[in-house]
This record gives sequence, C-alpha cells and structure tokens, in this order.
Amino acid sequence: MSLYQRRTLYLRDRIGVMLGGRSSEQLIFDEVSSGAEDGLKQTTRLARHMVTHWGMSDKLSAR
Repeated sequence: MSLYQRRTLYLRDRIGVMLGGRSSEQLIFDEVSSGAEDGLKQTTRLARHMVTHWGMSDKLSAR
C-alpha cells in the first residue's frame, strides 16, 4: 500500500468518525443536536480539501 493510499484511507476514516457522532445522536436520541452541525462543517471542509487542494478524487483528479 502506497503512502498516498494510506493517507487517503486515513482521511476517509476521519470523515467516517466525524459523521459517526451525528449518526449516533440520530440513532440513540432520535434527534440531532446543534453540535452535529460543527461535525458536518468539519467533514465538508476536509472532503473539499481532499478534492480541491490534494487531488484525492478518482473522478476529478488528473491521475
């Protein structure tokens, strides 16, 4: 596994962890708190950076 793949997998795992809190709230409490909004913002920011700054998209990258 290349260093690029490990970094990509790590970042995808981070996104999963960030969304896990929101999913847990929905599952356990049947509602989502305002704290989940920050998780969505962080997830969106990371995913956007992965694509636009680091070229980590199979569909949009020049690889």
